[in-house]
Amino acid sequence: MKNNWLHDHSANIYTQFGEDGIINKILSMLPETNFVCIDIGAHDGITCSNTRNIIFNENYVTILIECNKKRFEELTSNYKNNQNVHCINEQVGFNESNLDLLLNKYDLNVPVDFDFLSIDIDGNDYHIWGKINNYQPKLSLL
Repeated sequence: MKNNWLHDHSANIYTQFGEDGIINKILSMLPETNFVCIDIGAHDGITCSNTRNIIFNENYVTILIECNKKRFEELTSNYKNNQNVHCINEQVGFNESNLDLLLNKYDLNVPVDFDFLSIDIDGNDYHIWGKINNYQPKLSLL
Protein backbone atom coordinates (compact mmCIF):
# COMPACT_ATOMS: atom_id res chain seq x y z
CA MET A 1 0.00 0.00 0.00
CA LYS A 2 1.46 3.35 -0.95
CA ASN A 3 2.02 5.79 1.92
CA ASN A 4 -0.38 8.46 0.61
CA TRP A 5 -3.30 6.14 -0.16
CA LEU A 6 -5.74 8.22 1.91
CA HIS A 7 -5.38 11.07 -0.58
CA ASP A 8 -7.21 8.85 -3.08
CA HIS A 9 -10.28 9.25 -0.84
CA SER A 10 -10.18 13.05 -0.63
CA ALA A 11 -13.56 14.67 -1.13
CA ASN A 12 -14.99 18.02 -0.16
CA ILE A 13 -18.61 18.30 0.86
CA TYR A 14 -18.18 20.86 3.65
CA THR A 15 -14.40 20.79 4.09
CA GLN A 16 -11.86 22.59 1.94
CA PHE A 17 -8.89 20.21 1.65
CA GLY A 18 -10.51 16.81 1.10
CA GLU A 19 -11.07 16.03 4.77
CA ASP A 20 -14.67 14.83 4.30
CA GLY A 21 -13.62 11.88 2.16
CA ILE A 22 -10.59 11.02 4.27
CA ILE A 23 -12.58 11.15 7.52
CA ASN A 24 -15.31 8.95 6.01
CA LYS A 25 -12.73 6.42 4.82
CA ILE A 26 -10.99 6.19 8.19
CA LEU A 27 -14.27 5.94 10.11
CA SER A 28 -15.42 3.17 7.76
CA MET A 29 -12.30 1.19 8.64
CA LEU A 30 -12.84 1.26 12.40
CA PRO A 31 -13.73 -2.17 13.77
CA GLU A 32 -16.34 -0.64 16.11
CA THR A 33 -18.08 2.71 16.00
CA ASN A 34 -20.37 4.49 18.44
CA PHE A 35 -21.35 7.38 16.12
CA VAL A 36 -20.25 10.12 18.51
CA CYS A 37 -17.98 13.03 17.61
CA ILE A 38 -16.81 16.30 19.12
CA ASP A 39 -15.83 19.43 17.21
CA ILE A 40 -13.84 22.08 19.10
CA GLY A 41 -13.82 25.35 17.19
CA ALA A 42 -17.00 24.49 15.33
CA HIS A 43 -17.47 28.03 13.95
CA ASP A 44 -20.99 28.16 12.49
CA GLY A 45 -21.12 24.39 11.99
CA ILE A 46 -21.13 24.72 8.22
CA THR A 47 -18.12 26.73 7.02
CA CYS A 48 -15.16 24.38 6.50
CA SER A 49 -16.71 21.93 8.96
CA ASN A 50 -14.98 18.61 9.59
CA THR A 51 -18.13 17.18 11.19
CA ARG A 52 -21.15 18.44 9.23
CA ASN A 53 -20.94 15.67 6.65
CA ILE A 54 -21.01 12.89 9.24
CA ILE A 55 -23.72 14.68 11.21
CA PHE A 56 -26.07 14.65 8.23
CA ASN A 57 -24.93 11.66 6.22
CA GLU A 58 -23.89 9.26 8.99
CA ASN A 59 -26.26 10.44 11.77
CA TYR A 60 -23.51 11.16 14.27
CA VAL A 61 -24.37 12.46 17.72
CA THR A 62 -22.16 15.51 17.93
CA ILE A 63 -20.99 18.05 20.45
CA LEU A 64 -20.12 21.31 18.73
CA ILE A 65 -18.06 23.69 20.86
CA GLU A 66 -17.56 27.33 19.87
CA CYS A 67 -16.36 30.11 22.18
CA ASN A 68 -17.14 33.10 19.92
CA LYS A 69 -20.62 34.41 20.85
CA LYS A 70 -21.59 35.55 17.33
CA ARG A 71 -20.50 32.30 15.72
CA PHE A 72 -22.21 30.36 18.50
CA GLU A 73 -25.50 32.10 17.71
CA GLU A 74 -25.11 31.06 14.06
CA LEU A 75 -24.15 27.54 15.16
CA THR A 76 -27.22 27.08 17.35
CA SER A 77 -29.44 28.52 14.62
CA ASN A 78 -27.99 26.10 12.05
CA TYR A 79 -28.66 23.07 14.27
CA LYS A 80 -31.77 24.09 16.21
CA ASN A 81 -33.83 21.29 14.66
CA ASN A 82 -31.25 18.51 15.05
CA GLN A 83 -31.71 16.52 18.27
CA ASN A 84 -28.36 14.76 17.76
CA VAL A 85 -26.35 17.98 17.99
CA HIS A 86 -25.44 19.62 21.28
CA CYS A 87 -23.93 23.12 21.03
CA ILE A 88 -21.73 24.51 23.79
CA ASN A 89 -20.55 28.11 24.08
CA GLU A 90 -17.31 27.67 26.03
CA GLN A 91 -13.61 28.05 25.49
CA VAL A 92 -11.68 24.81 25.76
CA GLY A 93 -8.30 25.33 27.34
CA PHE A 94 -5.52 23.14 28.60
CA ASN A 95 -5.72 23.89 32.31
CA GLU A 96 -8.90 24.32 34.34
CA SER A 97 -11.08 24.45 31.22
CA ASN A 98 -9.87 21.29 29.48
CA LEU A 99 -12.19 19.02 27.51
CA ASP A 100 -12.42 16.43 30.29
CA LEU A 101 -13.77 19.00 32.74
CA LEU A 102 -16.07 20.57 30.16
CA LEU A 103 -17.68 17.25 29.20
CA ASN A 104 -18.10 16.39 32.87
CA LYS A 105 -19.74 19.79 33.49
CA TYR A 106 -22.38 19.22 30.81
CA ASP A 107 -22.87 15.52 31.64
CA LEU A 108 -23.41 14.45 28.03
CA ASN A 109 -22.53 10.76 28.53
CA VAL A 110 -19.76 10.76 25.94
CA PRO A 111 -18.21 7.31 25.49
CA VAL A 112 -14.57 7.17 26.56
CA ASP A 113 -13.63 5.93 23.09
CA PHE A 114 -15.87 8.18 20.97
CA ASP A 115 -15.21 7.97 17.25
CA PHE A 116 -13.96 11.36 16.14
CA LEU A 117 -12.47 14.52 17.62
CA SER A 118 -11.85 17.61 15.50
CA ILE A 119 -9.87 20.48 17.02
CA ASP A 120 -9.56 23.59 14.89
CA ILE A 121 -8.92 26.63 17.04
CA ASP A 122 -6.01 28.09 15.09
CA GLY A 123 -3.33 28.02 17.70
CA ASN A 124 -3.33 25.73 20.71
CA ASP A 125 -4.83 22.65 19.05
CA TYR A 126 -1.98 20.34 20.06
CA HIS A 127 -2.00 21.55 23.67
CA ILE A 128 -5.78 21.10 23.95
CA TRP A 129 -5.44 17.57 22.59
CA GLY A 130 -2.55 16.83 24.95
CA LYS A 131 -4.65 17.63 28.03
CA ILE A 132 -7.36 15.08 27.27
CA ASN A 133 -6.91 12.34 29.85
CA ASN A 134 -10.32 10.74 30.37
CA TYR A 135 -11.16 10.13 26.71
CA GLN A 136 -9.49 8.26 23.88
CA PRO A 137 -11.04 9.28 20.57
CA LYS A 138 -10.43 6.73 17.84
CA LEU A 139 -9.66 9.45 15.29
CA SER A 140 -8.39 12.95 16.03
CA LEU A 141 -7.88 15.74 13.52
CA LEU A 142 -5.89 18.76 14.67
